[in-house]
Amino acid sequence: MQGGLAFPRTHPMESNGIRFPQNSFCSSTASRSRSRPYKAHRQLDSVHLRTYHESTLPSSARWRYWYGGERMDAPIVVLLAVLSGLFGVGLGALGFFFVWNNVSGNRMETAKNEASKVVEDARSEERRVIREAREEAKRTVSSGESKIKEAEGELRERRREMQGAERRISNREENLDKRAGNLERRERELTAKEEQAAEIENDLQDLKLKQTQRLEEISSLSMEDAQSELMRQAEEEIQHELALQYRDMEDEAR
Repeated sequence: MQGGLAFPRTHPMESNGIRFPQNSFCSSTASRSRSRPYKAHRQLDSVHLRTYHESTLPSSARWRYWYGGERMDAPIVVLLAVLSGLFGVGLGALGFFFVWNNVSGNRMETAKNEASKVVEDARSEERRVIREAREEAKRTVSSGESKIKEAEGELRERRREMQGAERRISNREENLDKRAGNLERRERELTAKEEQAAEIENDLQDLKLKQTQRLEEISSLSMEDAQSELMRQAEEEIQHELALQYRDMEDEAR
């Protein structure tokens, strides 16, 4: 054991009873190395010694030196190289996948956060619009209710005014009817008075005629008889006038 590396105790050109071909330099070196004491071999640097041994071997014998056993065929070597390459590519792809997955995950997380923020902003905007629409609807309804109340108040006021106007018109009609009735009554009274006046006039004419006749008769009477007759006629006329006035007063009282 030298420098942490283990070397085979057999000569590098001999392995498992197989002797590999040697050139003159390798033979002389090997003979000299066998003639030297074992202590001299330990003084050589292990790395240089291993490199030296490997350089002295042909390519077909290096597999036996490093791995032991029989020589591997070229297809197997190619297959191992291909498999190693594929394994390296797979490791690279796996690493790229993990890196890409991490980056994609971060991007997806960022996109999700941005989408969540957009959705939350949209919901907030929707709630704000709905709240403003409700407030506007409430204000509109309140304004409409106040306008309806004002219109109802104006309508009631107009109804009261119309009812008052109707009452006034009805009172005027009643007054007009009363006045018309009074006028008709007065017309009837005037007609009656005219008729009475005509009757009185006729009576006066008759009375004058009678007085004329009576005067003619009185002319033949004495002075005392004529005065008595005139007094009697005057009393009759006064009584007749009083009766007419009394009747007129009764008619007015009715």
